[in-house]
Amino acid sequence: MRHPPNLLKQESSSAATLVNVLLRIASDKRPEYVKNREDASTRLVLLGRMIISDFNQLKPDVQGRNINAWSPVVAEVLQGFSVCEDSIFHMYLPALYPLAVDLLVKDISPEIRIALRSVLLRISPGA
Repeated sequence: MRHPPNLLKQESSSAATLVNVLLRIASDKRPEYVKNREDASTRLVLLGRMIISDFNQLKPDVQGRNINAWSPVVAEVLQGFSVCEDSIFHMYLPALYPLAVDLLVKDISPEIRIALRSVLLRISPGA
């Protein structure tokens, strides 16, 4: 009997690829791509908000595979948000901050912890 495809892996890999592409576009400093940077940053943050929100809903006792599959994606979203342009960062901070803080009550991977630290340091008054 054939096993069904691992759709969880495909979904999280596809999301990771999209996040990576949006990060690359958002960080392209060529002047002719200013509009693309703004659009990519906005899409990245909106997608990231959805990913982190869904991740926060996962239950570790029954959805451990999902948590493992999505942890690198969440980390990349947070890392990308921490290096967004100031205007994008401050525009979406009110929406992303509560989701990011909710991660603190979860048993998160070191990669998420490091990325979350980058976000929190960026918004701290002493940074």
